[in-house]
Amino acid sequence: GFVMLAGASAYLYGRKRTARDRMRFLVTRGLWLVVLELTVVHFGWDPEPRYSFLLLQVIWAIGWSMVLLAPLSWLPPRVLAGIGLVIVALHGLLDGVHVESSGLARFAWSVVHEQHAFSPREGLRVVVAYPLVPWVGVMAIGFAIGDLYTREAGERLRALTVLGLASITTFVVVRGLNGYGDPEPWAPEASPVFTLMSFLNCT
Repeated sequence: GFVMLAGASAYLYGRKRTARDRMRFLVTRGLWLVVLELTVVHFGWDPEPRYSFLLLQVIWAIGWSMVLLAPLSWLPPRVLAGIGLVIVALHGLLDGVHVESSGLARFAWSVVHEQHAFSPREGLRVVVAYPLVPWVGVMAIGFAIGDLYTREAGERLRALTVLGLASITTFVVVRGLNGYGDPEPWAPEASPVFTLMSFLNCT
């Protein structure tokens, strides 16, 4: 929800500005968020000043997603929504793709799709906790539906309710099939509560 609303906010920001101004805003704001992740957020998690541990997580992913949204934001909203939905629905097909090298290629693939930890030098550990591919799709969807937030409240509520219920239904069906959508399958547990917890325990 947070990432989707970041996309919707970018749409609302750009409504009364030129496409070029919107693109400049997305790139600069995105890079600024990446810098904040590597400085302020980093020291919030690990105040040790030698940068022996670096965790690349949600603010990092939002920042780079904004940068990538900048050129995508020129597309018509329906096209952008379609691209976002394809990314969100199908990025799991890449789960079986692994880069076996230990160098830059594996780090690049980790940034794109696969969570991984690296030790690029002695005394430094880097963990890519939020690969970018799904989040770019979520932000693109948010940007594409940003126009809903400019409409009359009743119309907006109806549209978001339909979208929300469709999303929840799709999740329940896909998760229920237990063959796609998350690396960890759910399993029946000793009680209904724990079975539900297993069902909802998604990456």
